[in-house]
Amino acid sequence: MLRLVPLTPELAERYYGEPLLCPARGQAIMRDGNLVGVIGILEYQNAEVLFARVDDDVWRKPPPIWFKRVIISVMRLIARARTEGKPLYAHAVAEKENSEQLLEHFGFERVRGRLYQWP
Repeated sequence: MLRLVPLTPELAERYYGEPLLCPARGQAIMRDGNLVGVIGILEYQNAEVLFARVDDDVWRKPPPIWFKRVIISVMRLIARARTEGKPLYAHAVAEKENSEQLLEHFGFERVRGRLYQWP
């Protein structure tokens, strides 16, 4: 089962293999003590950018119901973590099937190409 823990700079670096370039807040996704994903908001200039990455064995189709529940929980956390008045952007990843549909499901609107904004 997946468990969410606060994302620290150390966990982000452990997952990505390098430090994040901007200040961030978010959640790390743990499974059986292993780090399997990260999701959060980067503060970049006068905007915020949603970032998320989950290991391929967790991101599968069709997603199991527990994974859908985790995604919904994380999106609620992200909604509360937003800075009022700043736009929130996200980029749909071409290699991840359903990336665009997931963003649209949570209310993101396409700006152009794979770039989305949450009103």
